[in-house]
Amino acid sequence: MNINWFPGHMKKATDRIQAQYDQVDLSCEVLDARVPLSSRNRVLEEMTASKPRLIILNKADLADPSKTKDWMDKLGDKDQCVLALNARDDDFSSLVEKRAKILCQSMLEKRRQKGLKNREIRMMVFGIPNSGKSTFINKLSGRKSAKTGDRPGVTTANQWIKTPTDLLLLDTPGIMVKKMEKTQGLHLSWTGAIKEEVLNLQEVGYAFLHFLLDHYEEALVNRYNLPSGLSELEAMDFIGQKMGAMVGGYIDYDRVSARLFDDFQKGRLGRISLEEAEDSDET
Repeated sequence: MNINWFPGHMKKATDRIQAQYDQVDLSCEVLDARVPLSSRNRVLEEMTASKPRLIILNKADLADPSKTKDWMDKLGDKDQCVLALNARDDDFSSLVEKRAKILCQSMLEKRRQKGLKNREIRMMVFGIPNSGKSTFINKLSGRKSAKTGDRPGVTTANQWIKTPTDLLLLDTPGIMVKKMEKTQGLHLSWTGAIKEEVLNLQEVGYAFLHFLLDHYEEALVNRYNLPSGLSELEAMDFIGQKMGAMVGGYIDYDRVSARLFDDFQKGRLGRISLEEAEDSDET
């Protein structure tokens, strides 16, 4: 199964990011805490590697906390700070500003030596579609400066956004990786980073149910009163019958799959992570 979703505007957006990179002091990559590996954009990471980077593990309230801690330990170093948060509800503006100043300490000192004390810190913010990047930016700016939505692909152009702090943000469109492996495509499909229109819902849903039965069976038991020990097909039939997803006397597997994704994305299945920190050692 191949899943590729790279609309034409994403190539143009990548080129614009490269063209404006000289204007910023550091970058901020917003990742989905449930899939830190799959939600990384290696092209943009390499493009922005010459300056400090702040990594945001967003939607941490939906992820397995122990696995999120492992990811924070894995990704953090002297030039790369990691914060786990929920951009929709948490109050993190002062913390992000503080971390940005620490990362830019050398640059800020050079400015002070030159007598340049008041210029803001310019931070480019990027992330894949539906990572919560725009929600993160709006929280930092204190207003709805960036468009948000539950579907991927809302932001389509770069824009500078002021904040009440010393940060000046460069908002960028969500850019998907151009080519992805099967597992990455599945993980991004399950989290809602890829539009459902390009998916085979039944196939992707069956794979998701297989993962849940292997790693988080208790979540299915708690949510759907699912008996333990069922196969993937038996579990799909049970959930379909329970939710009344029937067409002509048969289970509508597309509806069941869509329900599974919705319950997962909105936290109704509990705190679930799809990737572990040691997975990054294999890439």
